[in-house]
Amino acid sequence: CDHWVYNSIDSQCTIMKLAKPGKKVGRVGSIHGTKNNSTRACVNSVSGVQCKYKNSNETVICLYPFIGENPGSKASTKVHDTCLKTRKGKFWCATKVSIDNHLLATSDQRRDVDCGYAVTNSGNFRCLNSPSASCLNSTDIGLHLAELQRKISSLEVGQCDSGAKNNSTVPSNSRPNNKNNNNNNRGSTQNKKAPTTRTPSTNNRRAPVAKSADQLLGSFTEQILALDENNVRNLITFNPGCKTNVGNPNDCSQNKLFTSVDSAIFRRPVYEKLKALYENYIPDTLKVEDHTAAEQREEQNFLDEILKTRVMQETYNFVKANNLFKGSKTDFKNKLNELWFSVYSRGMRIKGSSGFEHVFLGEKKADKVQGFHNWVYFYFLERDQKVNYLGHWKNIDYGGKGNGLDFTFKWGPEQKPYGSMIIGTSPEFEMAVYTVCNLAKGENLCPVSLGGKKVDVEVHTFSRPNGKKFIASSFFKA
Repeated sequence: CDHWVYNSIDSQCTIMKLAKPGKKVGRVGSIHGTKNNSTRACVNSVSGVQCKYKNSNETVICLYPFIGENPGSKASTKVHDTCLKTRKGKFWCATKVSIDNHLLATSDQRRDVDCGYAVTNSGNFRCLNSPSASCLNSTDIGLHLAELQRKISSLEVGQCDSGAKNNSTVPSNSRPNNKNNNNNNRGSTQNKKAPTTRTPSTNNRRAPVAKSADQLLGSFTEQILALDENNVRNLITFNPGCKTNVGNPNDCSQNKLFTSVDSAIFRRPVYEKLKALYENYIPDTLKVEDHTAAEQREEQNFLDEILKTRVMQETYNFVKANNLFKGSKTDFKNKLNELWFSVYSRGMRIKGSSGFEHVFLGEKKADKVQGFHNWVYFYFLERDQKVNYLGHWKNIDYGGKGNGLDFTFKWGPEQKPYGSMIIGTSPEFEMAVYTVCNLAKGENLCPVSLGGKKVDVEVHTFSRPNGKKFIASSFFKA
């Protein structure tokens, strides 16, 4: 057995028995090479790059570098580190090579391959197949630079509202009525000198993965954070106010948390579909949710909208490539629906809760606030004077793409002793991270990377006898 695989995730070499010795087949996260009698270093190594067929987004693992242009032929000695083109102009890559890296099999040459912003060590695109490839805009260049920065880092490590608030919040168990509220309200704060935080517009650079994070999951979360087209951190100004302790009931922040939020955010389709769901739920977990057909259609509309985004497209490709999910895109949508929108009981067999309501809105049970981990819903309730921000103990900037806030607040008379959310990230980003952590780690702590910083994600699930699992809670810990 003269073949081994070095797995960059487990950081170890493994001798592999092959049915056909001499063949190398791509696998995400691995570098393949021959065993050397004098060293364990990779010899004649190739790397698997996760690409896709442009017409279907189906994942294909391209191997680089490869030798030759015709499978099975050793006539050519030319080494290729990027895709090649057919006579009809279709991009293709190697999907199987010999022990000495000669081409043995290719991607389907009738279909275009696109490797996105993956680059070679010299900085060339592996296989960037898009109409704008010859004329990159600032976003394209930013992603290109981000990929180069990731490679460099790998080498380095060895691999609008008034700010003043009315302290008498409206005790309410109702959801905000978005149809009757104008989201364009703006004004000045009572305390003009209060420190506020607004992040300038940034490009889509991907930060290096935090060393203490799970490297595979951390790379994924940094990737989708860079791709998040509905990230609106630069359109928000907030005032973190005073520092306090977990559960402290005293209000030391005289101003609202959100100083101004650009109303244009809520005209984006994803945020419109999110807002449409707010009136569908009852905060009290001991009251039955009727979950009407009309409400279920709104849930499906929301899922359809987020699945159009680059974040969710990348998420589907990631879970498929890493064997975290098997099935079509329709199956994946059904999985998201099951995890997040299934209605279940949190006590007394009353079906009054769901994962989505718990995490993206919030609930009350026995005079206690539960869940409530999304900035958008907090903004609307604070605007309507239904929540009172009391103070924080952590405010972490994730590279200008979000702020992780650990804080305490009151929803009506009930207090949430320990609250957490990321300000500025999109709903699809948060759902993607929570879902992947659930599929990859179960209920174990999920250490990811955001803006080059390690962030722990907690996921809790309800398991049913029929094997189904639902999200019980999930949140970021700043």
